[in-house]
Amino acid sequence: MLSPRLLAAAKMVREGARLADVGTDHGYLPVYLSCKNKISFALASDIARGPLARAEENIANADMCGKIRTLLAPGLEGAENFEPTDIVIAGMGGEMIVSILDKAAFVRKGDIHLILQPMTKQEFLREYLCAEGFEFLREDLVCERQRIYQLILCRYTGKAYGLSALEKAVGPLNLKREDAALRNILKETVGRCEKILRGQQASGILDSQTLLLLSEARAKLEKLERRECCDGQ
Repeated sequence: MLSPRLLAAAKMVREGARLADVGTDHGYLPVYLSCKNKISFALASDIARGPLARAEENIANADMCGKIRTLLAPGLEGAENFEPTDIVIAGMGGEMIVSILDKAAFVRKGDIHLILQPMTKQEFLREYLCAEGFEFLREDLVCERQRIYQLILCRYTGKAYGLSALEKAVGPLNLKREDAALRNILKETVGRCEKILRGQQASGILDSQTLLLLSEARAKLEKLERRECCDGQ
């Protein structure tokens, strides 16, 4: 069974897709989707020989060698040859994901779906995506082992646009939620901003973007809590 984080990514993969799982590690995601007959083909790639060997063992144990290919390569290098329709890049920092996408021109096609799960620098990734013209189709917040993970489903349109500081950090579609996951990530964002600003107080120079994000996160959190209070009465 997949972890909640990977299960959320699996749900974003389209039926009949040709999957590329970048940084596949144990190969759990392509094996799961292949066994469920949700995808027609999978490429499991990794930059390290050790994780890829573990993935190959799991693929063989699941009797999916005919449906899943493996590739030892950095990022999306060589993946274009397998014509993926859905690409998952999970468990990496936002800056690393940007670096991978920036080197793979073939992902700039409207029929390719990108499923991204940044561990850090979510705002950096979203700023890149909107500047490069990737449209957000779906987002999700998943709690696993007391940590909130963000998932992004997007595709290329070529139309650049802008996001607010809070939209970059939490996600424009996630901000439409009205649940505990949104409340928790807003509290986490407020706490992170306050910690950064406390560290800057000695110098007397506070980061304007952090101040802006803190203000937007507090305002959204207060609005959400007021609505929950009214609904509970």
